[in-house]
Amino acid sequence: MLKVLVVDDAEEIFVLVHNAFRSQFKIDWAADLKSARAKLQSDVYDLLLLDVTLPDGDGFSFFAEIQSDLATKSPAVIFLTSKSALSDKVLGLSLGAEDYITKNCEFLELKARIESKLKKIQMGQQEARTEKLGPLEVDHRSQRVTWEQIGKAPLVLDLTRIEFKILCLLLSKKGELTQREEILDRVWGRGFSIYPRSVDTHVSNLRKKIPSKEISIETVHGQGYRLSLEAN
Repeated sequence: MLKVLVVDDAEEIFVLVHNAFRSQFKIDWAADLKSARAKLQSDVYDLLLLDVTLPDGDGFSFFAEIQSDLATKSPAVIFLTSKSALSDKVLGLSLGAEDYITKNCEFLELKARIESKLKKIQMGQQEARTEKLGPLEVDHRSQRVTWEQIGKAPLVLDLTRIEFKILCLLLSKKGELTQREEILDRVWGRGFSIYPRSVDTHVSNLRKKIPSKEISIETVHGQGYRLSLEAN
């Protein structure tokens, strides 16, 4: 059963989510970031429903914090918040959130959007597959990316959720061109207002984390990107 952690100081939000999904998923609650940290250290969650404004900090900073923690797999995150400004939405999605839902959203829409993400997570867990390109190996279930080293243990690449998604998309195209618009649609989702240059920034950061030129991310000017393995 998938596990969901609601991080929100408003208990009524937890009750709403719990009543909607308790028959399908395990729903836990943390009223502040301190409690959320403790729960994430003691249990593994598949999805966080995260408020932006909390008594002891903000959800954006907390999201960045848990993404950089390599001790455990970072859960998927949906921001569920009363902050409805476009700039906040763009920031949340640019950080790598699966969705950004405002609390004034109709209940049926809220339920459908959360359910959609949980079903995708469930399907992804069932696949449990790995892909390889040269020394690069991607484990889709654990979202772990490693680089094979001769005579040494594999190097684990420290990727953000967005970088992981972009890498998986480029890898799935097997050396073919991936258009920038396709990356926007497949990584962030249709209908979200993301600055196109955000793709370039994330790809640039991903490129820096690839240990050698044996695998490269080529830029096709004005179009998109291609993942290539250097011929021996």
